[in-house]
Amino acid sequence: MMNGQQGQQVWDTREVAPGTYLVQYLGGSGVLYSEKLIIQQ
Repeated sequence: MMNGQQGQQVWDTREVAPGTYLVQYLGGSGVLYSEKLIIQQ
């Protein structure tokens, strides 16, 4: 969970399959931010 004006979210991707993912941060009014995340082996 992110708190305050600035925050950090950590995702342990060691067991996530390689590929391209869409990461979205959601707030009360919907999507606040979206970004593409590429995981490689």
